Amino acid sequence: MNQIVSAPVIVLDAIQRVRNIATLPEVASKVRQLVDDPECTADDVDRVVRNDPALSTRILRVVNSSFYGMPGQFSSVKRAIVFLGLNAIKNITIAASLNKIFRPQSIQPPFKVENLWNHSIAVAAISRQLANQAGTVSSDDAFLAGLIHDVGIIVELQACRAEFGDVLQRFTKDPDLSLCDAERQVFGVTHEAFGAELCRAWMFPEQLVDVTGNHHDPSALPEQRRTMPRIVHLADILADKAGMPAAMRSDSKKLDPELLEDIGVTTTDLAAIAQHLPAEIAEVKQVFAI
Repeated sequence: MNQIVSAPVIVLDAIQRVRNIATLPEVASKVRQLVDDPECTADDVDRVVRNDPALSTRILRVVNSSFYGMPGQFSSVKRAIVFLGLNAIKNITIAASLNKIFRPQSIQPPFKVENLWNHSIAVAAISRQLANQAGTVSSDDAFLAGLIHDVGIIVELQACRAEFGDVLQRFTKDPDLSLCDAERQVFGVTHEAFGAELCRAWMFPEQLVDVTGNHHDPSALPEQRRTMPRIVHLADILADKAGMPAAMRSDSKKLDPELLEDIGVTTTDLAAIAQHLPAEIAEVKQVFAI
């Protein structure tokens, strides 16, 4: 009983201490607020984005890449916003902010945040393709959900460095212990709890709170909220199997045929995604200047 009561305190205290990442950059925050307003127009977003030359350049890089299938067609940020749509622009600004959060650092070799970022990119790319195949959620939303799914690990690393070192030691020494189990032994909760609370602090949509908070166990959510967490859960497993785990070693579960059926994809779809994954990851890194 004490552990259940104390877990939220641990998480809230960590978020309070990680002020440098618990606040989105001003432009990203402003774009998010604008797009969430039903009265928002492309002109409104354009006025904000134009004040950030780096973001303007990144938007043009994205829209002119094969990532959106329109290489070299746009020179105006305003036209890019109209073409991509407000939601996609919001996701791009957030994604552009995330790569600063996942800055290279180490806590205990061979754990590196750079590897976690590469894993997140892979999960984002796979989530986008799964969303395209399934047709049930926005592929742009799926990309961002995949990119941010493990952000709770960054909270642990930044706010609870010594304890996270203990987690990694336990995980490394016991091959039968999952990272989540090691986190529960030390924190009483997993990185999912930290990630979900950070998304709440950022005032992200409930869908992203659900993904960060339940990507290892989508079934814990009500059925109507499981679609995106299921997609990211499958993408997480596939990235792990492709040799890009979040931690130092593979920690994935076996593929569940029922999960594929729930999402609406087949093993043939997964084979095609795996075949194109290296090129997709390279494209993401180039487009977002990662």
